[in-house]
Amino acid sequence: QARAIASEFVVAPALALGYELPPACALAPSNDVYAVQEAGKRMRRRGQWQCAHCGKLFRTEEHLDKHLGNRHSDLIPEGAHVCLADLCDVLHCDAVEVG
Repeated sequence: QARAIASEFVVAPALALGYELPPACALAPSNDVYAVQEAGKRMRRRGQWQCAHCGKLFRTEEHLDKHLGNRHSDLIPEGAHVCLADLCDVLHCDAVEVG
């Protein structure tokens, strides 16, 4: 939810105005620790998740998350240091609807 909020209400409007978020900004896409891993998740059907990086199948998203952390931690961009979920209080994840 936090990633979607940051993208829709901060990153996309900034880019539309020709502005790039500075590296010091916590919401800058380059600081998002889990962006690549989240992009690598594919829900095949109810109860089946697939790793887009290696094709392995999982019964739960939780198991896929563990796999991504164990097997594909090298995909975390160098210098990335922000878990956007930690910013949910600031982004009002519980109150904002995205999309």
